[in-house]
Amino acid sequence: MDEVEVVPALRLAHMILDDWNAHHPEEWTPWEWVEEAVLARRRWKRAGRRSPALAARNYQRYQEFVARIPEGLLNKVISDV
Repeated sequence: MDEVEVVPALRLAHMILDDWNAHHPEEWTPWEWVEEAVLARRRWKRAGRRSPALAARNYQRYQEFVARIPEGLLNKVISDV
């Protein structure tokens, strides 16, 4: 994955998470979960063009992390990133 392409997406996801955590302390979410979800989603989408097996592995990792993230936060991150 091209680092130049990923850095802006991660930066935006981090800003969204900081705002979320400030306004939703009861649903505070660690950065690592969001970061892994964003990276796994990007890898899954990219791998889908080349290898179904690789895409499935990344999709599984994506599902593992999105299950931990509050739905409202996940919707914001996915729609903006």
